[in-house]
Amino acid sequence: MPAESALLPIAIAMITFPMFWLGVVRLLAFCAGWPRLAEYASTTVPSSVERGISGKVGWVGYNHVLRVAKTQRGLFLAINPLFRFGHQPLLIPWTKIRSENFRWWGTGYVRLTIRSQKGEVRICLPERFAP
Repeated sequence: MPAESALLPIAIAMITFPMFWLGVVRLLAFCAGWPRLAEYASTTVPSSVERGISGKVGWVGYNHVLRVAKTQRGLFLAINPLFRFGHQPLLIPWTKIRSENFRWWGTGYVRLTIRSQKGEVRICLPERFAP
């Protein structure tokens, strides 16, 4: 019986940690404004996607987990699989994006303001992703 009782905390941790992780990642998606961009959901990933990009979506910083590509149709934005829950891949048309270049500590960035039916979301990315 003592061996079974020692396994109980491990079993509980194996169940609760993934649920906690999914809850935190979903909360980050909500705080970033990802649900407001749901109308731009995409099912195809461009071949030119760059992985490990850092940027900011809404109030949330995504360090080295963004997947970004410039395409003819618009800006593709996705998250690495470990953080994807609540973050569906997006393809935002260029016509819905307003951009502004700026510098921070000598590095160039672009601030993108995305208009959707549910409001605006600001995204900051390295300047090479400017329209």
